[in-house]
Amino acid sequence: MNKTISIKTGFQLASRSTALGLVLATIAATAQGQATSVNPGVIEEVVDGFEGVTGLAQVAGRNASVKATAAGATSGTQAVGATFLPGAAGVYSTVRVASSSVWSLAGKAGVAVDITNPSSETVQFGLALFDTAGVSSGNYTSIGPNETKTFFLSFQADANPADYGMAGLPSPYPGYQVVRANASALNMSQVARLDVYMRWPTESKDLYIDNLRIVGAVNTLDLLTGMVDAFGQYAKNIWPDKLTAQSQLADRNTLEKADLLANPRPSTFDIYGADPTGLKGAASGYFRAEQINGKWWFIAPNGNRFFSNGMDGLRRGSTLTPITGREYMFAELPATNTDLAEFYSTSGTTTSFNFYGANLKRKYGITYDGNWQTRTLDRLASWGMNTIGRGSDISFIGNGRMPYVANFKVDGTFNHVLVDPTVNSPLADPFDSKWLAELTIDVQRWAGYVKRDPRCMGYLVDVEPIWCTYDAKIGDIALAYAVMKQNSTSSPAKLAFNNSMVAKYGTVLNLNAAWGTKFTAWS
Repeated sequence: MNKTISIKTGFQLASRSTALGLVLATIAATAQGQATSVNPGVIEEVVDGFEGVTGLAQVAGRNASVKATAAGATSGTQAVGATFLPGAAGVYSTVRVASSSVWSLAGKAGVAVDITNPSSETVQFGLALFDTAGVSSGNYTSIGPNETKTFFLSFQADANPADYGMAGLPSPYPGYQVVRANASALNMSQVARLDVYMRWPTESKDLYIDNLRIVGAVNTLDLLTGMVDAFGQYAKNIWPDKLTAQSQLADRNTLEKADLLANPRPSTFDIYGADPTGLKGAASGYFRAEQINGKWWFIAPNGNRFFSNGMDGLRRGSTLTPITGREYMFAELPATNTDLAEFYSTSGTTTSFNFYGANLKRKYGITYDGNWQTRTLDRLASWGMNTIGRGSDISFIGNGRMPYVANFKVDGTFNHVLVDPTVNSPLADPFDSKWLAELTIDVQRWAGYVKRDPRCMGYLVDVEPIWCTYDAKIGDIALAYAVMKQNSTSSPAKLAFNNSMVAKYGTVLNLNAAWGTKFTAWS
């Protein structure tokens, strides 16, 4: 049995040409309220704080009741206590906040309002703006039990991340729960009211409403300028344990050393991380599978049962952040005449920087490469893991401490079968003799790397092939369709199929008679 967990660390900003990349994990955390923005660039204009004896003068309920309350107040001392009453199908329960004078949202991003749910259940509700002509735009959302959130009804069109060489952009409105307004002809310069509503609730629901404000638009370039700090972190948020000085890396290294010494690998592990107690298999000197009393077990070289619990993708590669054309995004980059210059690289006309490698050197010093591998093995052992999974750095082969999986991809000029045109991951044609020749070469090369190491659990070849598509018409037989589309003169797989049909039916006429088809030739 094998259980592996993939964890990616750091982030990448891809080049404009490929428009690929990973969104900063810290940006996602911001949207969930786990981080605090230090420079959001958001300008707010409060239009109603519901304060004082006239605080609810512009608030009215329709199939709902409203009152002033201190509960749920997020700005000042008073909020709107709203009770949405049950109604028949088609009867909305609505709290209307009208403008004392028309609100102009022209050039603005939308409106924000603080909502509190005092109940122990999730509550669904809608937000909508109405103009003076009665045209509306809004959307439905929800709030969890005992939560207070800022809901942002957004009318701002999103920038295209690919224009900035990214797969996603940081939220312009950190900490807000964004509700995308649906398309309509709402006159943004003549907004008359905000409705908070529920669609015919079956029972009374309470919400507290406070701090209604107009939210200004954020310029995307302003949002991205200086967003990456010297350590490759998102610069415009703060969160627990965010790195703020290089000296903290040394401090963390010392603390982690102490923690790993205090929490070594489980004492129940044998030298391979296997279970030395209970049933035993045959000690073959290598990892193998064996059936014992009707059950299959993974058996370590010494015959002990082995439950593989590990992590994929343990490597330092794939961490280059393209710089060229996006210099404005980086608050600070090392000079090219410093000891971190080795982490710059150039491909074509694009210069990139390896923040992860630089941080490893900052933390471990000039021997960072070996220290990284040693620390990685120490961590896995301390966490109770016993396997280095696929996609990991080749330097873990022959590490002498922990079992691992070797994996490689067979490349060459042999025929390939593209099963899903939307995913560039073609399958090798196993009927092509060139494929067998390339496979033999690669197996011999990797066997040379492994050198009969007993800790090598096995090999993964061409991992995660695409066998099927989401096309409902062909689904899980997409591979057969893809082969049939090829020409037998250039596709050994198609030729092998044709030969099997010839052997069975003799002629195309016989095949058509048996299958009810109208083929005219074998090709």
